[in-house]
Amino acid sequence: MSSPTELTSSSHLSTLISTHPLAIIDFHATWCGPCHAIAPFYTSLAQKHSSPNRIIFTKCDVDAQSSIARTYSVTVMPTFIILHQGKEVARVRGAD
Repeated sequence: MSSPTELTSSSHLSTLISTHPLAIIDFHATWCGPCHAIAPFYTSLAQKHSSPNRIIFTKCDVDAQSSIARTYSVTVMPTFIILHQGKEVARVRGAD
């Protein structure tokens, strides 16, 4: 299994979504304390549950990839979005 994949562009995300029926996106920021606190747990989940061409765990730095954050209307960090076949099926916002 693998660590989360850092998103580099909208097209990168599109490619990953098209090749993985289930995609989890962790929207984070370098200045976000709760993001740093949950990062080891998220990495652990990715290492245990990633599956080539089935399930991918990704990370999106909202400052570096602001267009992706805008596309998904992310305003709170961390935000976790689960996509199935490219459609949002769940969202967890903040440090809950």
